[in-house]
Amino acid sequence: MILAPPMSPSRTPTPPSEATGQHNRLKTSEETESGQGPTAGFLGLLGALSVCQAIRPLVPPTVPVGLHWPNDVYVAGRKIAGILVEVAANQRAIFGIGVNVNNMAREAPKELQPIVTSLRDICGTFLDRTDVLISILRHMESHLEALSHNPAGLTSEADRLCLQKGHQLILETEKQQYEGICRGIDGTGAILLETPEGVRKFMSGTIVRSREMLE
Repeated sequence: MILAPPMSPSRTPTPPSEATGQHNRLKTSEETESGQGPTAGFLGLLGALSVCQAIRPLVPPTVPVGLHWPNDVYVAGRKIAGILVEVAANQRAIFGIGVNVNNMAREAPKELQPIVTSLRDICGTFLDRTDVLISILRHMESHLEALSHNPAGLTSEADRLCLQKGHQLILETEKQQYEGICRGIDGTGAILLETPEGVRKFMSGTIVRSREMLE
């Protein structure tokens, strides 16, 4: 799915069947190439937030739905969706959003079955994938509009939905590993880790997590 820049009057999604080229690399630097606009990491967080909000009404109210920084969505302690974003040189953002809708965990490779789920697994019935997509796009459209006037509201909601808070995490960057207790997501979309040296913020990185943390 390709979206125009947040300030552009046109943000038209392109279905995967119509997109051309390979878009499988995620820009995770703290700034985009031009130094303007939201980073890919921030947009990935926005995508995860949109998916959370789209599927929340579809599952029972007692089933927990939340996100794992930077761009994964979990339901009932298992991964249900992931988002990848590439910001091109022309400042267009290319979103890759994968949501497990009607496939089932038991159909996944054995090593993944204990850690993944789907809407069908949770709801016990088939869902219309087009309806799910439309709901995600509506939330994304609303959030992209909010970027220009209320970005703090988006990061506040992402922080509220962050399932990693209070858990001991190991974060890997290109240079080294950091270990600490997650203190949530700040107003810039960065994850906060309380380390022995104090609270540090990270705009990008890979989280190493234990299965016991998934809840």
